[in-house]
Amino acid sequence: MAGAPTTGSAEIAEQFPAQIIDPEIHKLLEEGPGRRRRFLDWGVFHVERGFLANWRRYHLALRQRNAALKQDADNAALAAWEQELAASGEMLAAQRDAYLAQLAAPLASIGTALMGAPISVVHHLGWNAERPLLESLSRDRRRDRRYGATQLGPHRADVVVRVNERAARDHVSRGQQKLLAAGLMLAQLEIQEQERPGRSALLLDDPAAELDRENLARLMALVRKSSAQLWVTSLKPAIREHLDRHRMFHVKQGAILLT
Repeated sequence: MAGAPTTGSAEIAEQFPAQIIDPEIHKLLEEGPGRRRRFLDWGVFHVERGFLANWRRYHLALRQRNAALKQDADNAALAAWEQELAASGEMLAAQRDAYLAQLAAPLASIGTALMGAPISVVHHLGWNAERPLLESLSRDRRRDRRYGATQLGPHRADVVVRVNERAARDHVSRGQQKLLAAGLMLAQLEIQEQERPGRSALLLDDPAAELDRENLARLMALVRKSSAQLWVTSLKPAIREHLDRHRMFHVKQGAILLT
């Protein structure tokens, strides 16, 4: 800030939180839980000041316990790391839960506008929620030794996305997956703008890809309502029909021209 050099990508992301909706956005629903955890943690990072420090604390303890497992360390050595892993892990899960509760209202509204039904999410913690994480880690040592890695904890968490109370992953088309994932991003953007107005940007790459005219119009109507800075790239100049005030740039032979 104020002309000083940044110390890392986290500082840049904190000062300029950009959301990206691109032709690959459907993978947020289609692929494994890693993408959804990154989506979730990105959102928590921007509303919970202590999140990054706790996330780092958890992953340091996780690496240390995994190293101890690979070295076939005794139970006392594992227990020492389990205390730290459980304390930071339960805090991490609670921070994620609180953020998803904050996201619920925007998701319901945006889902109704995009899909005709509210979007909701269910947080799977990464361990049995009926049991403290510390107890679960202790009980699971034998399996963890077999795999050489910790099998329970927030690093195994997932977010199940639902439309009208049904799991969306197996019940929607590719185009609907894009709408759903875009809805998640827009809800996250809304929370960011509530927390820190005027800081966020939305980068929208080829929004017409895999969307018919009607669904594109629905998406762009929501995009126009956002107060975030908006950048749109498209191979079709007709995208201007869906924008209000805008400036158009054309890339030609490596040069960027204002048109």
